[in-house]
Amino acid sequence: MIEWLVEARKKKGYTQVELARRVKISQPSYNAIEAGKSSPKPETAIRIGKELGLPWVKFYEEDNDDEQGID
Repeated sequence: MIEWLVEARKKKGYTQVELARRVKISQPSYNAIEAGKSSPKPETAIRIGKELGLPWVKFYEEDNDDEQGID
């Protein structure tokens, strides 16, 4: 589970379905990203980052799957 991603989504008040729709991917695809089972394509990471106010490169940092909160 990518806790920083879950925390950022909830802070914005989005469900997985709502955020997936806003970034133009399916909810199962978004769930796999949030669960740490897949990495988003760069264009998807950019869209998610814009929606949540996060740097998109955070998805590709080595510690992206830890349970730390947003810095």
